Amino acid sequence: MNLSFRFARAFTLLVFFVLITGFAIFYFAFERATMRSAILKLEDLNAYVADKLNRDPNYDYLTAHHRQTQVKILPPHSTTTKEKIIEEKYIWNKSIQSYINKITVITYPVIHQKKYAITSVRYITIIENHFLISIIMVVAWIMVFLIILTIIVSVLVSKKILEPFYHAMDEIKKFSLKDSRPMNLMKTRTEEFRSLNGFL
Repeated sequence: MNLSFRFARAFTLLVFFVLITGFAIFYFAFERATMRSAILKLEDLNAYVADKLNRDPNYDYLTAHHRQTQVKILPPHSTTTKEKIIEEKYIWNKSIQSYINKITVITYPVIHQKKYAITSVRYITIIENHFLISIIMVVAWIMVFLIILTIIVSVLVSKKILEPFYHAMDEIKKFSLKDSRPMNLMKTRTEEFRSLNGFL
């Protein structure tokens, strides 16, 4: 196996592992970012409801937020010391026949000397298997295209880079002590090949 194809094989393996690792990182980062975005929105919603209750104790949060938010006034002797609780729970939804992630954010603001428990809930549909398989197939085709492109480009580029070396090899084969013809070595800017030419 010549150097060009060894370079091509090395670059192909590198591209393959980079794509596999990149896809795994992208999938988990996308899922985590989706969850984090939902949590931040629920925290903002709780803060918004708390601000409304602070301005107007009779604020109709139930109508305004379509039962996404629940507000309870805790008893005076409540021992709850936490400022915020975040819960994630995977449940089966019969209507859509799929698992969904139930995200719950509970905050405990003190408004007008009363301690409240504001609970906001959001449901996120989990990526289904057939959809995930479709994504994997698209990524697989992209990988095949990039690997083929990598092989072609790496072979062409490595041949171009190694051209002075191959030329020097041909000159060595043609060289004979009986002839007075000097070696006609190719000029190159690559330091290693310049050293080789100088040695020859």
